[in-house]
Amino acid sequence: MQQLRANKKEDLQRIATLAAWETAKVPGLSLENKKYTRGLGAANHHLQMNEWAFEEFFAGAITDKVTGEALEYKDLMKRPDLRDTWERSLANELGRLAQGIRDVKGTDTITFIPKSKVPSDRFKDVTYGRLVVDFRPHKSEPNRTRLTAGGNLINYPYETSAPTCGLPVIKLLWNSVLSTPGAEFASFDLKDFYLGTKLKRPEYMRLPLKVILKEIIDAYNLEALAVDGWVYCRIDGGMYGLPQAGKIAHDTLVNRLRTAGYYPVQFTAGLWRHVWRPITFALVVDDFGIKFKGKEHATHLLEVLKQWYKVTTDWEGSKYVGIDLQWDYDKRTLETSVPGYVKEALHQLQHKAPPKPVHSPAKAKPIQYGAKIQTTAEDTSEPLSEEGIKKIQSAVGKFIWYGAATDPTMAKTLSSIANKQAKATKDVEAECKHFGLLPHPPRCKGVLCCKRHDFSSTLRWLI
Repeated sequence: MQQLRANKKEDLQRIATLAAWETAKVPGLSLENKKYTRGLGAANHHLQMNEWAFEEFFAGAITDKVTGEALEYKDLMKRPDLRDTWERSLANELGRLAQGIRDVKGTDTITFIPKSKVPSDRFKDVTYGRLVVDFRPHKSEPNRTRLTAGGNLINYPYETSAPTCGLPVIKLLWNSVLSTPGAEFASFDLKDFYLGTKLKRPEYMRLPLKVILKEIIDAYNLEALAVDGWVYCRIDGGMYGLPQAGKIAHDTLVNRLRTAGYYPVQFTAGLWRHVWRPITFALVVDDFGIKFKGKEHATHLLEVLKQWYKVTTDWEGSKYVGIDLQWDYDKRTLETSVPGYVKEALHQLQHKAPPKPVHSPAKAKPIQYGAKIQTTAEDTSEPLSEEGIKKIQSAVGKFIWYGAATDPTMAKTLSSIANKQAKATKDVEAECKHFGLLPHPPRCKGVLCCKRHDFSSTLRWLI
């Protein structure tokens, strides 16, 4: 009862805030009593983003197009054909984090300071910085270098987790778009989401002077600040790698959205609605996947976000969280795909497909004719080395997300290999190799469909 009273009070606060800010005419609303169950609360844990490893998995390195080797920033600096591109990318990043460089506007996230300005009681908390590179062709700046703080050394005793939408909820939202007459889907992306928030207390970081570009050294007079080859920074804003950055940025966004009448659905993490507008959206960090009826309602959300963030819009809804989407609202179908993912993953694993591919994720067990029970042979093959086990774990990690996102035919085989990967043997390695012989690009696309005659929602996969 106490929780219900708190929820009701929160609803009243939202409506009062909406009345103060909203200028549009509110249509007649029909109120219904809704009954919540404990089962939904338990299901909330399942809907967390456990499988959402795709974006982060490739964040640390660039894949060499010839060898498949993962190239970190230090490796890119040794390549004459890549050095200038990634040096400029790092200069842009440092300027963006600090007070700017050239035409790149600063965010005052970090400030270069003398070592003497670090408080004595915080010196033990000074962390390190790590350069992370990535290639994101769908972003405005595809060659991305990010300076991240070593979060493992940050002493932050408060809550750091923030709710985010899971893949099952996103798929259900897509299906809801197809099953709702007149509904459409769009996606918004907030630029520099973390950098727009301020920390409750500053953190401190040091960087080796030798990795900082001369352009930045001269612009900020870093040689005068360096001590024993290190430059110290005070972190005042949300920054990649800080354990509290995601929570602070999310809470700031929540407060800003509430003033415009948007609120998170009570029992489904990362799912949002408006108090009266026909709009629902999934929120994954800074990516909005929006279902709306009437473009003016999605435009309202866009104008609210533009007050504080730079927003990239995709009104066609052609991509969301790394997944390509092909909508056909007339036929009520949606095709999902991740072009190039399989090819790049196999290239990273240096897996060479044979001239004659197989057409099943797992090798069929021989049938024991005449036997009433089909027994399974015990795996007595030789255990793999630690390096071999890591390679299998890497392969499983790459394809678990892909299978859940767009190719469910992989699920059974991946689950079988994953259960045995910790103590992998030659037989498990053979299973993994057989799985890698599938034709690529994959032979199927995920398709969400909805029945036309009664608009009832149906989720199925066509192979």
